[in-house]
Amino acid sequence: DKKAGLYVYGLDGKVKNFIAAGALNNVDLLGGENEALIVASDRTDINLSHMALFTLRFDDPTLKALGTVSSGPGEAYGLCLQRHQADASGARVTAYAAIKDGTVREIALTRRADGGYEGRIAREWKLGTQIEGCVTSPRTGDLFVGEENVGIWRIRTTAQDAQPEQFASIGAEDGLVADVEGLTYALNSDGRDYLIASSQGDNAYALFDATSGMLLGRFRIADGVIDGTSETDGIELALGDFGSDYPEGLFVAQDGNNPGAAQNFKL
Repeated sequence: DKKAGLYVYGLDGKVKNFIAAGALNNVDLLGGENEALIVASDRTDINLSHMALFTLRFDDPTLKALGTVSSGPGEAYGLCLQRHQADASGARVTAYAAIKDGTVREIALTRRADGGYEGRIAREWKLGTQIEGCVTSPRTGDLFVGEENVGIWRIRTTAQDAQPEQFASIGAEDGLVADVEGLTYALNSDGRDYLIASSQGDNAYALFDATSGMLLGRFRIADGVIDGTSETDGIELALGDFGSDYPEGLFVAQDGNNPGAAQNFKL
């Protein structure tokens, strides 16, 4: 909740926990053996961005706050994480802070002995206009960033001299209508990965081949037992077995148009 804090929901849609943590904008997590590290962009100070850190155990829905780490000047907006494959413990994590003015910062997070984290700005890039949604590829390390009125950029972060490359543009050819909002990534066992983007301008979602950038299709979430989605900001996708309701995977979309409430999320 951008004006209040962080919620934890069950797969039945019911609230499991809430922590009053201020103006958090985007959130991402990395699962470990017993708990997940959760990082959110904190825009409480619009002149100096921060990341708020939490942990969540798998056997307890109660969020535990770990404090904040600076992500540099500007207003915090988008955020996504990348774990180093050689460090499955979560002791070393890379976060990407998408600052509202178009700056993208790579933040190296290191866990301290007391369980908290320290952060160091390792690199940064600058896109031309407002950005928010971002996601990384667990397979390649590529970073994808949505420039809301322009399209999607890819940064091949494993290269020291990496520069933003245009991945998809606003327009019918790439299935995107401004604003480009949430991005999510599907890691397929056959090696053909997908990138999905929220095409907020026409309440749709565009599906791309994550390697070639080819548009593979578009879809919407229509009314059913409950209403569908519109004005979607954040999205998330995870493949795998999430129980009888979601045996092949789970897609979550923020629904920004809900009379009587600020928003909700559709599973």
